[in-house]
Amino acid sequence: MDTKMGGTTDAADACQAPGIHEDEEVQKDEQPQDKQKQNAEQQSSEKEEEEDEEEEEEDEEEEMEELSKLVPSYPFPADFHLEFQGSRIDAIRHLCPLHPEGTRAIAVFLPGVHGGVGPCRGAGANFDENALYASTAQRLVSSSEFGVDCYRCSWPFMRPRMPYAVGGACRMLHHGLLEAMKMEGTGRRPIDVVFVGHSLGGAVVINAAKVVAQHFQAVGGGDRQPMEGLEHADIRVAGVCTLNGAFGMEQT
Repeated sequence: MDTKMGGTTDAADACQAPGIHEDEEVQKDEQPQDKQKQNAEQQSSEKEEEEDEEEEEEDEEEEMEELSKLVPSYPFPADFHLEFQGSRIDAIRHLCPLHPEGTRAIAVFLPGVHGGVGPCRGAGANFDENALYASTAQRLVSSSEFGVDCYRCSWPFMRPRMPYAVGGACRMLHHGLLEAMKMEGTGRRPIDVVFVGHSLGGAVVINAAKVVAQHFQAVGGGDRQPMEGLEHADIRVAGVCTLNGAFGMEQT
């Protein structure tokens, strides 16, 4: 019995032994394959990251090259400028005598394709300190009864693209609204918005007014989240004035 059982045990071990070695060999074979797969995936990921970085560098170089080809606008003695899309929007401010608590409206003036001080300059001149926008803004802030803060704007270069110009106009308006809301109190405060644009600026103000109505202006029902700093402002597009402005926009 003991001999037979021992023989049976030895035979079973002999039969099992090859299987055990085979499993170990399979596991050893799978480990290098898994490691090779991980290395290949890592190399692929690193290559994609390098390609993305190269594309970003190329895009930046193209943008810089495009900016270098742009023609500077007509002279404009800006009081300040706002950074915008890697460039800037220049502006001259005319604040009402009782700013900010007396501000009831914001007027944004936009020039034509050449930028600068805007329309109605002296004959043959690219600058006139008494051009239409300047004289109009000065008149509007001459009395506290009007309650208007005026921002005369200029592009940094001639013939800006429409999305850039519209975005710049809204950027300037947002700044003006924040300045007007710098006062104590938590009550609601209505502020009207008026856009004035000449030539290209005329098309810009039409589109900018649409953006303001969609994203700045209060809507009944209170579903829209107010912009930071404008939580207590009731903003309304009160007027749009275009001077020699040709434009088109989708009907919605």
